[in-house]
Amino acid sequence: MKIIAINMNSSGHQRKAATRYSKSGFTLIELLVVIAIIALLMAIIMPALKKVKNQARAMVCATRVRQLTLGTRLYADDHEGLLFPVIDAKYEYWYYKIAPYLNASEFADKSNVNAGDSSGTMEVLRCPVTKDPDPRTSGSGSALYTWEFVGTEGSFGMNMWLTPKGSWSQPPNIAEADQNNFFARFTEANGRVPVFSDAAWVGSWPYAESLVPQAWELESDMLSLEHSPAAFMKRFCLDRHSMGVNIGFVDGSTEKVKLEKLWMLRWHKNFGPREVELPR
Repeated sequence: MKIIAINMNSSGHQRKAATRYSKSGFTLIELLVVIAIIALLMAIIMPALKKVKNQARAMVCATRVRQLTLGTRLYADDHEGLLFPVIDAKYEYWYYKIAPYLNASEFADKSNVNAGDSSGTMEVLRCPVTKDPDPRTSGSGSALYTWEFVGTEGSFGMNMWLTPKGSWSQPPNIAEADQNNFFARFTEANGRVPVFSDAAWVGSWPYAESLVPQAWELESDMLSLEHSPAAFMKRFCLDRHSMGVNIGFVDGSTEKVKLEKLWMLRWHKNFGPREVELPR
């Protein structure tokens, strides 16, 4: 700030007696201190913000799993407790069948030629944690990527032991000896039978003897699909929500289940609980 002092001489003329300056602003040291404090605060706040963001995404994911589960319950109620057959065809797979019960009838409309492409994907099929891999190298997904199958993509998979009919549930895909594992009707399964889960594929037939994923499989960007009892649980065993997945049950409830507890759930009629230990 510039300050000018004015004096009056005897003749009445103004005379500048002195000019003084007052300096203001930050010194370099003060500026560096402020920057250091801001950086420290950001280092403290950012992890907390990231945690809150992840929790919010997990809550949205759980809500969508519940929507799919309730839509399936409504379908069963309208079809005498029976679910749709597993048919490997556009407009016939489970997400098309329950679309009308999720306020998405246009998604299952066979007259709409665009209903089954990626632009027609129902939002409810996606967990906010996942995204479409670019470029996509296969149809399977992972903890962080969506799967792609029969005209759409998503983040959740169905417990196929609830669908005894259709080509993929019949021998040789599922052995003749294991046909009695299926629930003949949705209404036959008790409330704690899983219906939907976070998944790297559209569905699976978990066995108690299914192998525990290796550490590299939990960390992999893409799951290598293998159609066998030893590998079926791996489709659901994903480190998507801090070593847990969201699961919707027959009774309509939804909860986050730790990965090692997946083997303790009743996936099919004869499923026996098994204690497992996952790699850390």
